[in-house]
Amino acid sequence: MENITQIPVPSLFNPYDPNAASTETPAEAKNGHPSVFYALLFQNVSNAKELKAKVIAGDPELPQCVMVNPALVLSSFQLQTACSRAYMNQAQNNMKTKTILSEILFSLSPSLNIAESMKLFGLSDNSNSIFVLVPSADDASVDETTINKLKNLVQGDLSPAHSFSDLTDLKLLKKVYKLNDAVDQSNTVLEDLIVGGIATKGFL
Repeated sequence: MENITQIPVPSLFNPYDPNAASTETPAEAKNGHPSVFYALLFQNVSNAKELKAKVIAGDPELPQCVMVNPALVLSSFQLQTACSRAYMNQAQNNMKTKTILSEILFSLSPSLNIAESMKLFGLSDNSNSIFVLVPSADDASVDETTINKLKNLVQGDLSPAHSFSDLTDLKLLKKVYKLNDAVDQSNTVLEDLIVGGIATKGFL
């Protein structure tokens, strides 16, 4: 579908064995989590306050998805790592939040404070741009019903999400991830530092 970007979530628990008897491909293997998330970028959003209320209330009208602040997203790899880390936490019975969707937001944040993480990386009342992450169906396909529900719920423009850094607030990003002292300030190096922090959060 147009304006939707795929973010693969590699298996962390059942590595694909090409010599195994099963004919399943990596994408078809039962990994205990979606093999793909679909990223949608909505801009010129006018009903963020309403959407935030639905997220907090767990409104059943809202499809299974994660709504992320684009200002703190530098790349799809950052999102991919957070999704992988959240599912690893779930598999190890080590989740810090109540749902896998909130665990993804928490995994994005360098903070161990759940409320602070939700506030920084989730919706605010005045958000005018939103990244929406939608888990794939069992066959890794995009769920068109879910996408259409989101298009109807979010009052904004669905835009291409190919360049994730277009809406990044680098000053805020470096402040949140404490990267102002990094010798090399290129996006590639910043991405490496951010992803490394997500992968090792709580271990160091």
